[in-house]
Amino acid sequence: MLYRKASRTRQVFHHGILGHPAIAVKASAVLARHLLRDAECGMSSVNIRSLLPQEFPRVCEIDRTEEMHVGYRAEGGRLIRQEGDWSSVPWRPEGASHSVTSIIRGLEEVLADGGSIWAAFDERGRMVGVASLRPRLTRTQAQVDLLHVSDGFRRCGIGAQLFDRVRDAARASGARDLYVSATPTGSAVGFYRSRGFQLVDKPHPRLWAQEPDDIHMILTLSGKEG
Repeated sequence: MLYRKASRTRQVFHHGILGHPAIAVKASAVLARHLLRDAECGMSSVNIRSLLPQEFPRVCEIDRTEEMHVGYRAEGGRLIRQEGDWSSVPWRPEGASHSVTSIIRGLEEVLADGGSIWAAFDERGRMVGVASLRPRLTRTQAQVDLLHVSDGFRRCGIGAQLFDRVRDAARASGARDLYVSATPTGSAVGFYRSRGFQLVDKPHPRLWAQEPDDIHMILTLSGKEG
């Protein structure tokens, strides 16, 4: 499936804000990143398809870096916004988490559990996104096991396209709910909330033990597209 996102015109400068040199430099850097992202979004044709097992090592092509200064914690059934450094660094080659080897191992486990994996590739054939579904987290729940989009390709609709594949496959599997243990950054939590996810009342015990700082959310699936 080919997906093309039209570029958007951005206006990031406000009258008078560039009077301060430090603000001017920072604003110029932000504008440059936005223009680069819009150029990528507008000019790149993205192919979304199933990912083959022999392609799993290509997840290293995804740039997971992200500068983020807003995060969340769950407390008393509410999301508490927190300011701070929630930035993501590049993949480590090896390690227990946030590494290429850990992602490959996770994809292999999803596949062995009967799950599905999709990836997005740009017009040069570079992997720029990946998502996976674990269809049997519990008897009635499926799980968004993984969803990553490269820096420079975020907010272009690629994450939404990948999520749609996950959600539709979860529905087809007969799951009543879709569970996600989301990274507690503002961007990740905002993405899932915009798609109807809510905080869970009782987190999945194993996932909670593995990822107590994540935001555990659930989406009730219906027969309607959404």
